[in-house]
Amino acid sequence: MRHGDRTPTHFYPNDPFESMQSKIWPEGLGQLNKQGKIRSRTAGNLYKQIYEDFLIGKQSRTLLCWSSPRQRTIDTAKLFMKSFLKDSEIDFQILIDEKLLSTSFKCPKADQIWRNYLSSERVRHYRESKKEFIEYLETKTGENYLENEIETLRKIEFLTTTLEIERDEYGLQVEDWIRNRTVIDSLDDIKNHAFLFDWQSPKIQKLRIGYLLERISKAILLHKSKTFTENNGFYLFSTHDVVQVILLQALGVYDQIGTKPPSYASAIVFEYYQQNSDEIERDSSEKKIHSNKKDLIRILYREILNNNQTSEFFIKEKQLIIDQCRYESIAINLTDNSQSKSLNLCPMENFLKAIDEYCLTEKNLIETCNSSERIAISLHRIARSKKIRFNRIQLV
Repeated sequence: MRHGDRTPTHFYPNDPFESMQSKIWPEGLGQLNKQGKIRSRTAGNLYKQIYEDFLIGKQSRTLLCWSSPRQRTIDTAKLFMKSFLKDSEIDFQILIDEKLLSTSFKCPKADQIWRNYLSSERVRHYRESKKEFIEYLETKTGENYLENEIETLRKIEFLTTTLEIERDEYGLQVEDWIRNRTVIDSLDDIKNHAFLFDWQSPKIQKLRIGYLLERISKAILLHKSKTFTENNGFYLFSTHDVVQVILLQALGVYDQIGTKPPSYASAIVFEYYQQNSDEIERDSSEKKIHSNKKDLIRILYREILNNNQTSEFFIKEKQLIIDQCRYESIAINLTDNSQSKSLNLCPMENFLKAIDEYCLTEKNLIETCNSSERIAISLHRIARSKKIRFNRIQLV
């Protein structure tokens, strides 16, 4: 889950609001603002409505959550979980893990791959196509974006986000050029490409989210191997948009969420379902009853949006279909309180095979980050399986 709305993290040299930052953003730079706190709390309430059944009957216990070291992700996790667990006897504990949830974790191998990719012909061609606009930005902002071309697009992404916060979220009296539609569209295009190029290499994806995917797969398998009451049932990973983008790209579904990077408090949700059914096999002497369990995964991109006119928050979600499950997706009629809806589910073994080449243990991550060896990524082709139904669910 991405953190809630935040204050700026960067200013440009000619930014008139830098000298007023303590007045405009008393929370400090890069911290949750008032709207971010409201959105995080509301997200907890909305998720509780969806997954409340997992809290019923749970005695006093502690759910584990994970967060990056940034205060805004820690605060988001706290606010979310307090709302999610309100009126229950369940407590929570937040574990800080930079390797798991932050690209700030020092990984020389990932940095090397990043530099090589951003020096590629494809990135250079795009950067060159924007050179005239970038030079225009330099005259307006006082920043030298072309000084280090590898960092050009990312620095403009930082600028774009700062301008969005100042112009759109806080309604500050910004200069006319910042409100110009052509400028806004050009900045958005560079921001989108910065996210795309930074993390598009499968090798860097493995280093930056392989450990997280390993944790997700372990959580699903743990839930599968034990009874419902013996498990968390709900896992929260509080992180940043860049980690979400890498995860979506590794799964091959980034283009399915739309044209912009993940929004505040958005989440990539992994739901685990288990079908329990008894099949009767007849032989010459007697009937034999065999228990048949099927394990399934549903992946969602879920946003917590608000109506600008009423300030009310609501959930918008989209099911994501990975290539290995594109022909495995299963239409299910779920009956709950007399309501029916169709779900697309992926056989768990297909999902686990799809992410297997990306998964890294903590030990392997550290070793690989400091290694010069080639990182191998291969694609899996999964056979189609039969349609089935479910009766159990888990969110990661």
